[in-house]
Amino acid sequence: MNSNPAKKTNVFFNRNFRLIFLGALVSELGALLYSFAVGFYILQISNNNAFLQGLYLALNGYCPSCLHACGRRAGRPFQQSEDHVYL
Repeated sequence: MNSNPAKKTNVFFNRNFRLIFLGALVSELGALLYSFAVGFYILQISNNNAFLQGLYLALNGYCPSCLHACGRRAGRPFQQSEDHVYL
């Protein structure tokens, strides 16, 4: 066993990673605000039918989660190594 493990570095010191991370963060916030606005739009055009708004919000939260899980399972056979970077 190696008594001197590799030094862990903070990934946020890498400029390219910071740019990708901040871009993804802004994109997620935009998608969240868009979903919120569409929920209010559904309330407005459906004469305050909360069931339709709830259905939209439930599907909007559930479907991407399912697709993400399916994508992770589909990508596993193509992994080259177990080297991952964790924050």
